[in-house]
Amino acid sequence: FFQAEDGIRDVERSRGLGDVYKRQGFGPEKEFMASRSARSTTRSAGRVTRRGSARSSAIGAGPEGDDPRPISGFAAELRWLACAAACIWIFLSLISWSAQDAGWFQQSSQAAPSNLLGRFGAWTSDSLLFGFGFSSGWLVVLMGILAFSGWRYARELREQQRLGLGATTGIGADSRLMTGLQWLGFVILVIGSCTLEAQRVSLGSSPIAFMPGGVLGSVVGSFGDWALGAIGLTLFALVCIVFGLALFLRFSWIDVSERVGRAAEMLVVALREKLQDREDRKLGESAATE
Repeated sequence: FFQAEDGIRDVERSRGLGDVYKRQGFGPEKEFMASRSARSTTRSAGRVTRRGSARSSAIGAGPEGDDPRPISGFAAELRWLACAAACIWIFLSLISWSAQDAGWFQQSSQAAPSNLLGRFGAWTSDSLLFGFGFSSGWLVVLMGILAFSGWRYARELREQQRLGLGATTGIGADSRLMTGLQWLGFVILVIGSCTLEAQRVSLGSSPIAFMPGGVLGSVVGSFGDWALGAIGLTLFALVCIVFGLALFLRFSWIDVSERVGRAAEMLVVALREKLQDREDRKLGESAATE
């Protein structure tokens, strides 16, 4: 309110709080609050940046969160050669196994072993057959895949070194021969194979007919027969084999079915074309003779 000249008070309407704040000065307290808010914003931005970089580092390290380190060219060469040697060793020891040879779990009076790899080969085959039965042949496939993957990695790494590229550039940065899912698939495949061999495969007069599938097949088969029954255990073993193969060899059964169907369709079309050509040729020959 203010006093007018004629003595009558008049009312001055307020223009709101915004006008009051506009007329106020920006004192030391306001400057302190503004600087404090700016520092808080900077800290928040720094935390977000660090979290983002950590997340991107974890994503770049792989699905398991680990960081596969590159290895030297000499180590890569030794690795695939060792896998190839193990593949050949297991294969030769298994195909030349004999019940007359002395091993870890059997005695023999034979002086010289008949195994192609001597006593060590006889011990190797005896141990594998006792543990996994004829399903131990999957170890040959495993070592073969590891040897091929290691050879391919060593070749790519040697090519990068020849071109003068860094060790962490390109595909040479990941030195893993198999992923974790592939190892899991191999374990599931071996379990299913040993179980199916122990329950449904008859070895007849084979020397290891007393324990088909090895110890693993006997243990899993006994518990599975008690828990699932004979039919349920067979289905379980088949599912393990199908699922384990897909994970281990990294393929899709849908793609396999599509390719098989496409190949069958192409075969049918080719047979139809050949039959049609033969009929046309016969018609042409008959028309020429007339």
